[in-house]
Amino acid sequence: NVIIRKLNKAFEDTLDALRNLREIRLMKLLSHENIIKIFDLIPPDSTMTEFNDIYIVQDYMGTDLRKLIYSTQILSKEHIQYFIYQIFKAIKYMHSCHVVLHKLKPEDIHLNANCDLKIYINYETTTFDHPNEDKVTIDYDLVINRPIELQNDQFFCYKAPE
Repeated sequence: NVIIRKLNKAFEDTLDALRNLREIRLMKLLSHENIIKIFDLIPPDSTMTEFNDIYIVQDYMGTDLRKLIYSTQILSKEHIQYFIYQIFKAIKYMHSCHVVLHKLKPEDIHLNANCDLKIYINYETTTFDHPNEDKVTIDYDLVINRPIELQNDQFFCYKAPE
């Protein structure tokens, strides 16, 4: 099952356009069973001068974890364990691709009736971090986390403002 998501006026603001581009590139880059995929981008019917909206064809899951938490549905211990297992699998894969999640909100975790779980990746919650960033060609422009050492060997990740 797929859903078509419309990004209204995707190019009206330069910062929003860059964020949309990052999100699309990141979602196309990551290919894992527990991460929502982009199958296609539908071009507009009009000419390129009137190209304002983007239509994204992606996985449809049915609901998200936030809706499930606030519903009357009772989750068994096995359900919770399976959800956590799938979340950890997706996070492990993202870390192997040097993509770091800053926050994972329940509304970004999508589920279907078979208890399959997929994480929706967006520009607000991720950055690209590579230990050898000077040796790596990055084909997309994501903000790099730069650890700053504090007192007592503590680290703080600085995210540069856009």
